[in-house]
Amino acid sequence: MKNKNILLGAVLILLIALVTFNLDITGNVATPSITKITVSPTTVQQGDKITITVTPGEKGARRNLYFMVGNYRRSISNLFCKDESRMSNKCFKSETMTYIIPVSWNADVYNVAVYDWGIKDYVRADFTVTQNPKFIHIR
Repeated sequence: MKNKNILLGAVLILLIALVTFNLDITGNVATPSITKITVSPTTVQQGDKITITVTPGEKGARRNLYFMVGNYRRSISNLFCKDESRMSNKCFKSETMTYIIPVSWNADVYNVAVYDWGIKDYVRADFTVTQNPKFIHIR
């Protein structure tokens, strides 16, 4: 009888531990953090600099940054994750970098994207490029 009570108590403690481990304080199912990406400023002209901050999620982020307009990949940059091992395509350290908007880019809404290994998809941040009067494109 004593062993049965100990076993029942151990199972109950284990069950409570498993439930609370998978739920956060509000009772929602806890999910791993995902990669966050920010761009500043969000409106620039050709030739201006933007500052990009990437904070990888729990499972890491891929080292390449993709600059997109619509579904078209405009540019790829390896600015992110330079200090981590080249043997891995995963980055775990938060990093801030600058990028100069090419003068060849047309005025449009762009986004910078980085692949998050936790959600197995891209995380994006939008920014707008406006026409710089110094760089008028003739089509």
